[in-house]
Order: sequence, then structure tokens, then C-alpha cells
Amino acid sequence: MLKEMSEEEKDQLRQLNHPHVATVVRFVMETDLSISMLMDCLSDDTLLALMTRSEHLESRFSYYEQIADGMAYLHDRHFIHGCLQAKFIYVTPNGRAIIGQLARATLVHLDVYDDDVSQVMEQPFENPPTNTIRWMSKETNESRFMTQKSDVHSFGVLIWEAENALCQPSDTPSTHLAPYSHVEYDQVVEVQRQRHTLPQSPQCPDWLYELVKAFTANPCCRRPSFPEAKRCLQIR
Repeated sequence: MLKEMSEEEKDQLRQLNHPHVATVVRFVMETDLSISMLMDCLSDDTLLALMTRSEHLESRFSYYEQIADGMAYLHDRHFIHGCLQAKFIYVTPNGRAIIGQLARATLVHLDVYDDDVSQVMEQPFENPPTNTIRWMSKETNESRFMTQKSDVHSFGVLIWEAENALCQPSDTPSTHLAPYSHVEYDQVVEVQRQRHTLPQSPQCPDWLYELVKAFTANPCCRRPSFPEAKRCLQIR
């Protein structure tokens, strides 16, 4: 679902150039007059699919680091991604992770008084799709506002999602792999308010689970930036 974008946002998205961010080729008007985005992700294989294959056990840590690097680039360009999920991360045959699904990316406009871009708030959707709620932060689900810190939260959930999928049968329903799969989507916010953390999967090492908890911490000011997240993943 492509959110309504300004011409400036479209132009800035077309200018993105990073090895771990999908290339926006062009925007196309469909027959129903809606606008779609064409991206080159260099692969059809997703991180979520790869995690059901045991041969990718060790390489997954490199994928997480690459995603953090790509997200640091997007934030440096003042974009909030707004839809980080493992199924939107593409992995090339040579092991390069690429962030896709830029259809909800939002360009942050800084006010003269804004000295911390990580806390600048944007509102991409008045009514976000219900299938994204499980990856969103508590503050986003409550207010519908997103920040760079809410992207960090989604990154932590993405890692949890990938670890949870690790070594699961390839025919496992995607609904069973999603975060908070034990509750309906409209109950997720209440679970978050009760401060229930996502459980550690058997394959997730302790050091990585500690990072997942840091990335999804509340309040949002406790979460690291993506450059900090990348450094944490490098020194594991």
C-alpha cells in the first residue's frame, strides 16, 4: 500500500543510493488512478523465507548488521521507513541484505527548533493497515505517530521474527511466525501496555535477545540509534 507522497518525497526516494536499500525505479499510475512504486531489490528471496533454511544460521547476524547500516542511511537522509518486517528484507545470492517496501517511507521536515531528528514525529497514515500493528511500537500504536525510534523498535521485532522463524518448517503459516501471534491484532496494544516482552526463541543467543529488548525498550528514548545498533551487532 503506497501512502500519499509529495513530489519531494518521490524525488528524494529516487535519489537513494545504498547497497542495503532497494532502488526506487519509478512511480506508475495504475488503471484505477492509484500510484504504485516499482523497486529493484535484486532478489526475490526474503529474510523470513531464508530463516527456515538451516544453512543460513550463521549468516543471519551479518544480515541484521546490514539492515542496521541501511536504516542508518535512511535516517541520515531524514526518512522514516515505517514498515520494517522480515518479509520486506530481500537477500541476494551473494548474501547482501536489501531493505524493501519503501511505500510507507516518510520524509521528515525539520523545524528550526528541532535539534534531535530522532524525536521528530511524522504521521504517515491516519489509519495504518492492521497487518503492521504487530511490528509497531507502543507509542505508534497509541498515537499513530512514527519517529526514528519507532523504526528501531520495528527492527528489534524484525530480529525476533527472524529468530522465531529459524529452522521452522517452510510450510509453517506466516501467522504463526508473526509477533504476538497468540492474540488478535486489536489486542496487541493492550499486551504492550502490560509490558509483556516477546519471548526468547530457542535458537536466539542471549546476547542477541538482550539487543532485541534494548531495541524495543520503553520509553522510546531508551532505544539506541541505528549507528549504535550496528556497532552493538559488530562487537557481539
